[in-house]
Amino acid sequence: MERKKCPIHNESVIFQRPNQSDPNQRNLCKNCIVQMDNNLILIEDRQLELKRQQTEMQEEKELEYQNSMSILEEIKQDLFSFENQFKTSFNKYIETIDQYGGLFQTQMAKFSHTIKKLSLADSQLFSKSCKQLASDTPNLSEIKKNLQTQLSILDSKEFFNKLQEKINKLSQDQNIVPPKLAQSNLVKQNIIDLQCKIHKSSIVMADLNEKSTIQSRLVCLSCVEQHQIKFTRIERVLELKSIYYSNLVKSFDMKIEQTIQQQEAKNKSLEDFENKISQLIQQHKREQNQKFNIQIDNIRQKKKTTQEIWSADNLQGMSTIVNILSQPNYIEQVDDKLKEDLQSLEEIQKKNFDCLIINCQDILKRLKSGDQLLEQELINTNERKAEVSKRETQQIITNQEQKKVVKYQLLQQCSIKQCETCYALSINKDSSLVIAACRKRIQIFQLNYGQLIPIQTIINQHSGDVYCLTFFKKSNNFISGSQDQSIKIWERKKTNYWACVQNLDFHQSSIFCLIYSRKEDLIISGSADNTIKIWALEKLWMCKQTIRDHTNIVYGLCLNEQSNILVSSGRDNKILVFKLQNDTWNLCQTIMNEQFGIRVCFINNSAFCFQPRNFNKLYIYDMNNGQYTKTKEVSVQNGEDCDSLFPQQFIKQKQLLVNKNGSSLNFLSMHPNSELTLDFSIEFHSKKLFGTLSNDGEYLITWDDKQKEIQVRKYNL
Repeated sequence: MERKKCPIHNESVIFQRPNQSDPNQRNLCKNCIVQMDNNLILIEDRQLELKRQQTEMQEEKELEYQNSMSILEEIKQDLFSFENQFKTSFNKYIETIDQYGGLFQTQMAKFSHTIKKLSLADSQLFSKSCKQLASDTPNLSEIKKNLQTQLSILDSKEFFNKLQEKINKLSQDQNIVPPKLAQSNLVKQNIIDLQCKIHKSSIVMADLNEKSTIQSRLVCLSCVEQHQIKFTRIERVLELKSIYYSNLVKSFDMKIEQTIQQQEAKNKSLEDFENKISQLIQQHKREQNQKFNIQIDNIRQKKKTTQEIWSADNLQGMSTIVNILSQPNYIEQVDDKLKEDLQSLEEIQKKNFDCLIINCQDILKRLKSGDQLLEQELINTNERKAEVSKRETQQIITNQEQKKVVKYQLLQQCSIKQCETCYALSINKDSSLVIAACRKRIQIFQLNYGQLIPIQTIINQHSGDVYCLTFFKKSNNFISGSQDQSIKIWERKKTNYWACVQNLDFHQSSIFCLIYSRKEDLIISGSADNTIKIWALEKLWMCKQTIRDHTNIVYGLCLNEQSNILVSSGRDNKILVFKLQNDTWNLCQTIMNEQFGIRVCFINNSAFCFQPRNFNKLYIYDMNNGQYTKTKEVSVQNGEDCDSLFPQQFIKQKQLLVNKNGSSLNFLSMHPNSELTLDFSIEFHSKKLFGTLSNDGEYLITWDDKQKEIQVRKYNL
């Protein structure tokens, strides 16, 4: 950096006197400071300190502004939510007033009609009829009480108080605080008190240049004036001394640790060798004894047969003995046969023993090779540690962000054996209930600290395999979609009992995806009949629209946060984008891909992700000038063949996306800059993998055809 010139000596200034008000006397060159030794600071140090303060102020203010923007966004979202809630309550109140108005109108007509027919001939009969009419009059006090109760719901004082609390968070001090700078870095300290041998003055700097051109590397201010080289403050030297010392000690510790690890590994290898040799010897003994026993039993059997022959006293037995006696070398023949059998046994035992020796030698070779590999691995590990330590010493890496790895721990004791394919699973809003589609059956469980407790089995309702299940968030009711072309609405009637309250059967083929809107007044279904159907809740669920823009199976559906943009993916390689306009979903964009995809999911109100089949990349699409464009590809695990029916899920509370791809379950984190990165994957070694995450991301429940279990995993940092 460019330096100013001293007005007195016309030399470059290198120090400052912070307390000096006169600018001409504040900056000093080396000639100025020969007679001074206090209250001075290096120009470079002051500029570095100012740079540090500048960065800190910038980061602090940016953080304040980001917090303010975040609070404003929360206020906006709260207002949107309040608007919808208020509108709903307001409309319900108007409906109630209309109902009471209709009631009064009906009663008025009834009263007028009845009173005109009253007989005027008998006063007692007329009085009795009037009393009866009075008893039929609506209860005005009850109506008034009901209207007042509903009116209190519209009271928004509590909401505005909460809103005020958030607005008050914006009232922070926006003033920029001037930096507090050190007044001097050449004030004598108690840490070190060294004297220059030449000038008998305090050592204040050092020469850390690789090739020194002066007599002593430790210098006082007088030495600085005499030599035109770069010097380092003694305080910085002490800092470097501490760092170097710490890392030298670490280096020794690493060498000691490496040696201990090598010896422990060798001991472990010897123990393994001893165990393997012992196992081989035991196996060899068992095999030898087994063959020996077989051979001995064979000889004993021959002895028994011989005894039976020679002990016979009947005609046949004596005839056999006579034939044997007629052979002059019979005993030698029997003896030779026994010798052959025993020799055969010895040869087998010798081969087995040779095989044992070869196996032992092979283990020894692997042991030696393993020791060399292990030793090299330990050396490489410690070299890497030393390299990291070196980088820390040089301060190349100062603030490396450590990424948290999210893990789901398998609760093995909570797994349930399930041999039938389980195509769909869903967890209710508070993670207290789980539903599972076991082929045509629907099994309902209570989820208690990860334990699945069966409470109801639904059979004989769907005639085909159930492919889709999802709980509503505002209740414990749920919907199911099946291979039998039907969608069923299930309502909780008792504590542990659900019943089908409506059947929707307008599709012509299997149902592959089911979602609902934020208000839960729309259900959207995708089918193998190439259509998407929109179902609206009036008194019952009614099909309001059929979308026929796909030309093949519809595999994936998702809605944005406001439920006004719908994205679908199908086997026709298309991604279709629809917008809600005047209660009708209109196609506004078609995105063609080289490969079709099964899964699609919004990650915020203006961006969604799409997983192509047989590909190890996840596509991210962002809204740009009213159209979605692919802005990024994120690497994920396992791009092999993949089954459908495990929808993507984005857990807003944890900013976590779960994405099945092939036999892997990928977990991606959303960072503050809206970037998605792969955190970790769980490999199931089966493409037939189905499951779901709870709404808060605390539980992961899956089924795969390798384990054939409903498995429960718990979120664990």
